[in-house]
Amino acid sequence: LATTTAYIGDVFTDASLLIYLAIGIPLAFYVIKKVLGLMPKR
Repeated sequence: LATTTAYIGDVFTDASLLIYLAIGIPLAFYVIKKVLGLMPKR
């Protein structure tokens, strides 16, 4: 039972990492675009 629980924990950790990446990368691009848009044009 302990090994199964540990395995499920590892899977959830991997899944949450993928979810954070899936949300974080587009969000980071959006923020960068916003910041570049706010900066004065050269």
